[in-house]
Amino acid sequence: NITPAKYAAALRSANAGNITTLVQYLRALGEKDLHLQGVLGTRKQAVVGVARQIVPALPDDPEAQQIADWVDEQMRGLPDFERVLLELLDGIYQPLAAQEIMWTIEGGKAVPTDLVWVDPARLRYVTSSYVSSGDVELGELRLLVAPGDSAGERLLADKYVIHRPPQKAGYPWQQGLGRGLGWISVFGLHGLKWFATSVERDAMPFRSARADGSVGETDRKAIEQGLASLGAQGWALFPEGVLDFEIHQPQLKPAIFNDYLARLDAMKSKAVLGHVGSADSTPGKLGSEEQAGDVRQDLLEADAQALANTVRRDLFGPMVRMNFNSDAPVPFLRFDVEVGEDLDGLATRVKTLSEAGLAIPSSWAYERFAIPAPTAGEDILEASPASPGLPFV
Repeated sequence: NITPAKYAAALRSANAGNITTLVQYLRALGEKDLHLQGVLGTRKQAVVGVARQIVPALPDDPEAQQIADWVDEQMRGLPDFERVLLELLDGIYQPLAAQEIMWTIEGGKAVPTDLVWVDPARLRYVTSSYVSSGDVELGELRLLVAPGDSAGERLLADKYVIHRPPQKAGYPWQQGLGRGLGWISVFGLHGLKWFATSVERDAMPFRSARADGSVGETDRKAIEQGLASLGAQGWALFPEGVLDFEIHQPQLKPAIFNDYLARLDAMKSKAVLGHVGSADSTPGKLGSEEQAGDVRQDLLEADAQALANTVRRDLFGPMVRMNFNSDAPVPFLRFDVEVGEDLDGLATRVKTLSEAGLAIPSSWAYERFAIPAPTAGEDILEASPASPGLPFV
């Protein structure tokens, strides 16, 4: 029941800092719109599904390495860090994503034992349209603690991980791809409803009856029930006064709905994945010329960097400050999302250039291909000579 008018009202409320209704609408749309659910899942899994590592803030620094090793050990002890990262990546779609850190003391150190999802509908921003007291800061994020609460409470320091990936210039409460994607989902779900209604109405025969003026209210209801019962194997008994009835067989024309819904799905893929891809490929063709079904590389790298920055700021930072000192180097979280070099293509170019007479240092080749140089007397691999009449050995 999310109509365009209701969604517009939710956006106006969000523009004033109250994101509760918008978050609830976006969640409902994401659950109903399976195409949107699929492309958002693809984009989030593209980050979480790659290898990651915690690296020291300062290279060749013993203290920085010690801190990085300790943070890595604590992260490995969390029950489900992948789930935490996936939930934080909801900030791509929602105005923000939040996790509450559960702290405990172990061995004299404050360590996180779990991170718990916080419903972003329980958060609101303080804007110029809402300032309740002098201690409230403009743009401050507050937690709504009770039903009907409109003021909320200030977030405790070092207690929450708040992910707000930068996507465009503007206020933080006006971020998230969901603001635009919500419109497409609203129209798409209503279009799907119209399509289902059209199929139900136009794919079934239309029945009509003609009666004379002697038919009263009771008989009229009996005629309606009789017409309704004329299904695939139905029969009907009409009261006196019915002169005749007909069954009209219409022709279903779903092409307009198919084109409409396909265009909306393509817009969702473009916004989330950065391209249309195979999710919206044209029947009879091999799909898009772009990365079919993948996230565009620049979006993937931006998502990974933004998530790494959030985790370092809101999780690693408090861990280091509380257990070492305020000036201790905070380690980085890195996701292996960079595209690797095409070594097969490089090998072909090296072979071509060496055969053309270009002198290529062997030390450079060993380093580029990550192959250790053989030591004196060490066995090495050699190409086998081709046998006569056989293409391969």
